[in-house]
Amino acid sequence: MSESEDIKNFTLSFFTNLKANLFWDNDGKKLTITSIPEEFEKFFGKKAPYELVFSQTDYFSGEEVMINGSFLLNCMKEFLQNKGQTTLVKIDFEVDPTEEIKNYLHLKKCQITHITKKQAYDWMVRFTILTTLQYLNEKEQLMNTIYVKGNEVIKFDLDKYKLIEGKKEEIQIKDIKNQYSSAKDYLKILIEPKIEKLSENLNIKLDKEIERVKKHYLNQFDEDKQNIIKSEKQLKDLENQLKSSENKNLDKDFINLRIKRLNETIAQMGSPKRQDELKKEEEFFINDENHRHGLSIENRIMNTTIAYFPIFIYSICLKSPTATRAFNVNFNPITKEISKIKCECCDAEINKISLCSNGHLSCENCLRGCSECGEDYCKKCLTLSCFSCSKQLCKKCSKRCSSCNKTKCANHMSTGSLCISCTEKKKASSAKRPTFDFSR
Repeated sequence: MSESEDIKNFTLSFFTNLKANLFWDNDGKKLTITSIPEEFEKFFGKKAPYELVFSQTDYFSGEEVMINGSFLLNCMKEFLQNKGQTTLVKIDFEVDPTEEIKNYLHLKKCQITHITKKQAYDWMVRFTILTTLQYLNEKEQLMNTIYVKGNEVIKFDLDKYKLIEGKKEEIQIKDIKNQYSSAKDYLKILIEPKIEKLSENLNIKLDKEIERVKKHYLNQFDEDKQNIIKSEKQLKDLENQLKSSENKNLDKDFINLRIKRLNETIAQMGSPKRQDELKKEEEFFINDENHRHGLSIENRIMNTTIAYFPIFIYSICLKSPTATRAFNVNFNPITKEISKIKCECCDAEINKISLCSNGHLSCENCLRGCSECGEDYCKKCLTLSCFSCSKQLCKKCSKRCSSCNKTKCANHMSTGSLCISCTEKKKASSAKRPTFDFSR
């Protein structure tokens, strides 16, 4: 991402967090900002609207050019330095429980008689974090907004909802250390591409500077060697002059002084101390370049917003022609999710709800009709069947023979407590029994 894009993103994020209105022109080059809070207008010393461009080439007449060093950009950064704070807000929802339930639940052969609503609260945290990147006497700033719910980062935009001032007595929050830890971990991921690109560029520049330093001291070592060779040559010439007796006007004292100084120079340049000093200098300047090309990263929380919102608990009463049933569901107005409702027979999640005649919540697959009365029952309730014809029977319609103890339907029961089969067996048994005449 280029420097211009970084400044553009920082500007958009800054004024969005101030809840100002932002409008781009048709070309997408000029940004007009209105409805700026009075606090910032006073700080900047100019009332809205602000017209901004992000390149000198886009400047036409009177716009603020948003580049490094511009007065507005510096004011924005200074303004943020003193704005760290924590706020508590409540997301306000106006929810019609009946309409919401109808949207998510489809009722079969039953209807809602009444709904009562209670509410609990859930919460999330919005962290607005200013990241300052400093390197080679330059400074870049990035601003990121991160939402954390529980310990997980979520995608959210608080500004899309109606907010009212929060009340501390409505929700108890001990601390947000875990949420901040999650936000910091996610921030590292967000700025990692920027860090990698800057580090790569800095390393390239650092390698060039280290190479320059090393080359300089390599030349210095070579220069010392050349100076030693040159001095030794001069020393030899002077010594030869002293040995020669041809020049009677020779100033021997001056030559001896020069010889002395040349010996000192040779000794100094060739000494281990000189070598050590040059190596230490080289090391010092390399370390200095490493420090200069280092990347300093500072993260500062500019704003922490704790936003809480209601979770609606609906107590629903269903009624069918043969039964009533009350149950609870939770509704999250942010995710638009309702808590799972399960069939009490097969445990499958359902949104098409049937009510069995004993009041059990049932899916369509688990609902059966009694073969006698026709009333609907779930498989848990409709467990009886006629031993003779296998008709499924509810408890009310099933009969039990007092003789064979088998379940029978009405068609297979005789008058009384016996089934037809047992009645016929009884009659047959009576007909075969012998008679005795005691009158003789």
